[in-house]
Amino acid sequence: MKVRVFSQAKPNRLLLIVGFALISAVFSLGVGWNPAGAQAKLTLADISIGLKSTKVTLTQRNKLLTDAVWKRGVTFALTPEIEKELRAAGANSTLVEAIRQNGPSPVRTPTPRPTVTTTTRNTDYHKRGDDFFDADDFESAIVEFNKALQVNPNDSLAYVRRGFSHNYLGDIEKAYKDYDSALRTNPALRNEEYITCVFYKTSDDSNTIIDKCTETLDKYKGFSLAYFKRGIAYRDIGNYEQAIRDYSEAIRLYPKFAYAYNTRAVVYIDPRKNYSAAISDTTTAIRLKPDFDSAYYNRGLAYFSLKNYDSALADFTRVVQLKPGDSDAYYYRGRIYYDQDNYSQAITNFSRAISLAPKEVESYRYRGICYFSQGDYQAAINDYTQAISLQPSVNSYKNRALAYDKIGRSDLAAADRRRAQQMEQ
Repeated sequence: MKVRVFSQAKPNRLLLIVGFALISAVFSLGVGWNPAGAQAKLTLADISIGLKSTKVTLTQRNKLLTDAVWKRGVTFALTPEIEKELRAAGANSTLVEAIRQNGPSPVRTPTPRPTVTTTTRNTDYHKRGDDFFDADDFESAIVEFNKALQVNPNDSLAYVRRGFSHNYLGDIEKAYKDYDSALRTNPALRNEEYITCVFYKTSDDSNTIIDKCTETLDKYKGFSLAYFKRGIAYRDIGNYEQAIRDYSEAIRLYPKFAYAYNTRAVVYIDPRKNYSAAISDTTTAIRLKPDFDSAYYNRGLAYFSLKNYDSALADFTRVVQLKPGDSDAYYYRGRIYYDQDNYSQAITNFSRAISLAPKEVESYRYRGICYFSQGDYQAAINDYTQAISLQPSVNSYKNRALAYDKIGRSDLAAADRRRAQQMEQ
């Protein structure tokens, strides 16, 4: 599985009545007349009472509570202890994430912010950039750091903070360009632990990154980006539990961290196979960043794994709208149509995937099966032959043997079966 990152039934009238009664009974507690028409935020007690109600099923309670949280917000920050308590009471991942996003922001300690000693005008821009950064307004921070760098192109710390901002927004290419510019203007920054941590590259030693991120977090406990990067390093060495904990802490500190939700979903999909949690995380990421193609792709994978083909197809279709050159999305669209016995549409999508990624063996193998199912045995043989040339496999030889049988080439079929048997042995 290449991880990256329905139609609704008509509502039951009785359920709506019972649901309204639950909302009225639970969520109106302590709410007085409000001249502005706004309802009071939900307390932890309100959520707990709602989860314990027996008037509707737990699934329905979670849905009603989630809707109420999005509409009204909550009065409390979601700490690990509170999350554990809510999950024990039956809260699902969707409700937990709604509470995380709609509660007050946790108290955060400063992120790395060295003193700027440049020209007065440059310092003004830089300070405004820092202020926007600390307020999680990364787009505005980038604008101010751009201005600071126009005045003083050697302001290495502006490159650093702008690189941090690009990291939060998921523009890794620009983040690394800023990293290189910062080191060019001030090589001594290479010795800073937070630089090594945040600008983690796949070629870096993961254990070293973990140590550097831990050193960073000892100094800057509220630096969510450092938790996120350490989570990536833990994932890269296979410590998935710690990776999830770090992603979760990054999200707790910065509830709008779309890329942390999507990256945590990757671990939930593979190896955890917790597809419901992955769908919850990617849905949140999409809510925060509506054109997030990787989140649509990963949610599509989760739906595909659950055989929810309608939802998976919708997500993979959205991926190719946002990113027309995404061969994997076309491949999975082909897989969905193949599983639905719609071989013509499957062939169209596998063909598109092959045109974009001509060395991906699975697209040839599945397209060959589709051609065989349609009775186009020579086309099937051609695809199986290409699959074998890229990556010989027992199944490809056996499938080609069946196609050779269909066109009367029993000699070639027998040869393929012998090869398959030799590979099995």
